[in-house]
Amino acid sequence: MAHATGQETVTRYQWVDRETRDRHTSHVTLVVTIPSRETIWLLADRRLSVRGRQPRDDARKIMFLDTTDGVAILGYAGLGATAKGTEPSEWMSRVLRGRNMTMEQSLGAISDAMQANLPRHMRFISPGELVSHHVVAPAFVGGERRVYLVELALHADRKGYSFRYTRFVPPKIVVAGSGLKHLPAGEAWARDLMRLTKAHDRGKISPRTVASQLAALNYRVHLSDASVSPDCIVAWRARHGGGAHQFYSGEQPVRDDDRIPSISRGVDMSAFLDAIMPETMKQLLGVMGRGPPHEIDGEAMNVALAALPSKPDESLE
Repeated sequence: MAHATGQETVTRYQWVDRETRDRHTSHVTLVVTIPSRETIWLLADRRLSVRGRQPRDDARKIMFLDTTDGVAILGYAGLGATAKGTEPSEWMSRVLRGRNMTMEQSLGAISDAMQANLPRHMRFISPGELVSHHVVAPAFVGGERRVYLVELALHADRKGYSFRYTRFVPPKIVVAGSGLKHLPAGEAWARDLMRLTKAHDRGKISPRTVASQLAALNYRVHLSDASVSPDCIVAWRARHGGGAHQFYSGEQPVRDDDRIPSISRGVDMSAFLDAIMPETMKQLLGVMGRGPPHEIDGEAMNVALAALPSKPDESLE
């Protein structure tokens, strides 16, 4: 589903060279969000399909966002990666880096950056057809449940695009991507998931039970549509704090050391953790007896933190 109101058509876009066109990643995916009373959930598959190559199933089409007034999970369908391999989740985190804003200001910044940057990267996807990119964001804002949908559709003639940015209150189940046709609205899959999420909110089942059901849904779509990866990520956040994510291979939970891009009030948490991890790990290994005793070098850690980029970067290459 991609219901929205308000539309702006822009006729300017930027060309890309032939080499970029020939290497461009094509983009197929499945994103499902379920907003329950106490928890927001988001499923994203992991497939990146490149023309003339075997598909990859290692994408991270999810980003976590904490703002001054709420929390959200951002997932997307459409552009899976640029020709140079940049994933939109990484790029969106750079767009919001250093910006300590409200939820709607943050999504507004992403919306502006999408319009300025995405059309040239979508230019050679499925020539002659309309192609689109959808960002789906279930959120709690001031304790209120919401779902945001940001969409950019490149016209078939590649001479312009349409754009819309919608807020759903009360929130809806939103499905986006090439797997959409296999999950019709109003069918049993949606009712079953809503029953599970309600049971979780009452403390009757664990979040992993809901996550596994979402992973099973992704795998079911994969069996009907090879454009959707058998692997997926399921993420969740609670109204009053906390949450997690789980990687799946088919229907089986698996360990994956890949971090999910995350911005907390303008701070790039992935970069922050990368900066403090070397000193922290040395101390931890010493405590576990797997290395020499080590006291954290606060000066070295501060130098690493000071070197981190702290300003927004909207460029997408």
